[in-house]
Amino acid sequence: MDAIKKKMLAMKLDKENAMDRADQVETKLKEKEDEMTKKEEEMGELQKKFSQLQQELDTAQESLAGANTNLEATEKRANDTLRKELDAVTEELENKDNELAEEENKKAEAEAEVQALTRRIRLIEEDLEQTETRLTEATQKLEEASKGCGRDALKVLDSRQTAEDSQLESLERQTDEATELAAENEQRQAELRLHSTNFKNKIHRRGRKVLENRSIADDERINTLEEQLKEAKYIAEDADRKYDEAARKLAITEGDLERAESQVDKEVDEAEERASVATAKARQLRDELTIVNINLRSLQYSEEKLEEELRVVGSNMKSLEISEQEAAQREESYEETIRNLSERLKTASSKETHLEKHIQELKFKVDEAEQRATEAERQVAKLQSEVDRLEEQRALTAEREALQMQKELDEAEDELLSEKERYKGISEELDQTFAELTGY
Repeated sequence: MDAIKKKMLAMKLDKENAMDRADQVETKLKEKEDEMTKKEEEMGELQKKFSQLQQELDTAQESLAGANTNLEATEKRANDTLRKELDAVTEELENKDNELAEEENKKAEAEAEVQALTRRIRLIEEDLEQTETRLTEATQKLEEASKGCGRDALKVLDSRQTAEDSQLESLERQTDEATELAAENEQRQAELRLHSTNFKNKIHRRGRKVLENRSIADDERINTLEEQLKEAKYIAEDADRKYDEAARKLAITEGDLERAESQVDKEVDEAEERASVATAKARQLRDELTIVNINLRSLQYSEEKLEEELRVVGSNMKSLEISEQEAAQREESYEETIRNLSERLKTASSKETHLEKHIQELKFKVDEAEQRATEAERQVAKLQSEVDRLEEQRALTAEREALQMQKELDEAEDELLSEKERYKGISEELDQTFAELTGY
């Protein structure tokens, strides 16, 4: 009986130890589940931070693109305005050149006509001088002939003198006509000179007014261009500031990304360590489950032994029935012991069933923990590869965008300098044209 009691106590202790180990296994599994939940929450927070940094970078890039668009539109408007003004000035200069060419042609024709009339007057004057010379010679001959000739000779000389007089009169008329033509020519030349002077004055006044208006318009355009240039400079400064802000945010983002990567690396290492610890603990739990199974088998073996002992006790009780009087008290104690043992057997069988169910649940939880650990390792590796890929892609994209922005800013500055040089050339050409007009 003492051996049976000892075995029952040992079985009770084994069952209690098995229950304690099962409770410890459940507690460890809950702790592992809580740790996995925390890791999943931390990974979600890291993903949220990464998406927020991505949104901030996209916002900075959009702001920079808007500033570049405004700068390009302003430069395009300035280029169009300068091109239109240059075309208008070129057209006006061509019209003025055509008018001046026509006036020069008219002046050349008038000068040619004046030269022709001058030559004609010179020829007529030469003829007049020759005629006067011949008249003087004829008068001298007439006087000489009148002294030595008779009337016939006088008649001949008179007729000759009459012819000479008529010829002289015709020459005088031609001279008068030439003089009148010369006077008319001189008057026309004076009128042409006056007209040319008036035209020049008119052109000068008109050119001066045009140039004054153009100068006012140019001043207004210069002011407009200066305002546009200030606006472009402001936009460029704003773009530089936004670029610096974007670069600063990018640097902050890179720092946060590096910290996040280091944190992720640490957490990955910790997760790997915890996964290894969880794997070791799972193995330990499996070992404990194996031990529990062994204990259950030993309990089953003990129960079988108890049943055999009960059978032995039953046989002993049958043998003791012969001496009922002597073993009445023992019989009662044996019956009570049997009842207690039966109740303990029932309790042990129910506890065994409960332990088997609990062991199955523990096995299922261990399998789930292993699956979660495997899934966590896979997600960690995936996140690590995604973080590496995003880091390389972000670095390349940021460097490419920075180079593109610098290139666009340099091109904008070069275009502004070229527009300034073009405006300076136009101003010098206008000044030269005004000087030429004033010289005429």
